[in-house]
Amino acid sequence: MPKLDTAPLTENGGTLVSGNGEDLLDLSRDDVLAAFRESGALMFRGFTGGVESFCSFAERFSTRFRSHGGSNRDKIDGKDTLQTVVAGTERIGPHSELRYMPFSPDVLWFYCVRPADEGGETTLYDGARTVEGLKPDSREAFSAKPLKYSFTAPPRIWTRFLEVSSVEEATAKLSGPDPKVPEAEHAFSFDGDMLSLEYTIPAFTRPRSGGEPVYAGSIARGYEHDRVACAFADGTPIPDELRQDIIDAAERVEIAIPWRPGDVVMVDNSRVMHGRRPFTGNREIYTRFAYANFD
Repeated sequence: MPKLDTAPLTENGGTLVSGNGEDLLDLSRDDVLAAFRESGALMFRGFTGGVESFCSFAERFSTRFRSHGGSNRDKIDGKDTLQTVVAGTERIGPHSELRYMPFSPDVLWFYCVRPADEGGETTLYDGARTVEGLKPDSREAFSAKPLKYSFTAPPRIWTRFLEVSSVEEATAKLSGPDPKVPEAEHAFSFDGDMLSLEYTIPAFTRPRSGGEPVYAGSIARGYEHDRVACAFADGTPIPDELRQDIIDAAERVEIAIPWRPGDVVMVDNSRVMHGRRPFTGNREIYTRFAYANFD
């Protein structure tokens, strides 16, 4: 197997793995994992094999894949676990995928079929560097109180997000802890078939690979919408200046990925947030949400 040809992706983190026409499947799993644990985000460029190799390569590192559950994504070839990224052309701010609820994925995979005509870079934000960039008062405030995400959802939403088909199945799944985030807690109830869920998690958590606490959440995106709200766990609203400090700290360490066809990106969802720059044209990026088969 060829030795990994690696280089820093940017000064703000990430690792570029360069190929010269090899298939992704020719790479050593152990070498890839070593590089991934080191940086939390890998971009593979210059490899061949297409979507089929992308899917097979991701499977080497995964116990299983999950559907995102959102209605604004398309299935690829009818597969629930190979989807387009979220629809739209607008900017999306820094967030970790589904970290406002239990059972969020461990690893995010992206594959570029066609980049945008202009813009459309996927953006990455190292959670440890984000914490380092916060004002001391902000770090103290976020360290003092956990965050609580709350939302209410009808069956068409919670069946997809929880990967269940009935209230009974949802109750059984939600009655246990989230093994991936042991410091998090959740509470739930049903009113008929309407689910109310509260997910409490420290603002700063330990990534799967160990190391210093990171910020890998969703409040910087402005994630509150018709279903999800976020406040401190005691019910106190998060002041706008604290939210803005998270955004500013993340954006100072932003990593922008200018896509080329065939590029693959692997992201540690517990450590590195992601987003998107606005774009024009017919951008086509596929994604997979994985549960890892490695520590």
